[in-house]
Amino acid sequence: MEFMPLLVILATVKKLIDFVRYAKAGDANAIVTQLVAWAAAFGLVALAAHTPWAASLVFGEVPLSKLGIAAQILVGVAVGSAASLTNDVIKAADNTQTAAVPRLLDPARTTGPARVSR
Repeated sequence: MEFMPLLVILATVKKLIDFVRYAKAGDANAIVTQLVAWAAAFGLVALAAHTPWAASLVFGEVPLSKLGIAAQILVGVAVGSAASLTNDVIKAADNTQTAAVPRLLDPARTTGPARVSR
């Protein structure tokens, strides 16, 4: 049994749950950041699908060049989720803030009952 697909699915589920939590808390910065991660990942997956080396990128047993748009969206969401989860792990392990980055949205524009720093 291959564990990589399972890990990617777990990362996607985790980030979807986080997204719902961000929405419930009204954390606009976290919501926009996650949406940008998913959109960027899908954009890059769709772009990569039209390159000469797309046949060598295989998901399951299907090369990226053969995936339809729906499958590319799913792969993009999975890749974006894995990237977000990796960033979460780095932030959790970094107690010196060496991996700190500025917020995507201005904190003054963030609305909602809770402002969670991302």
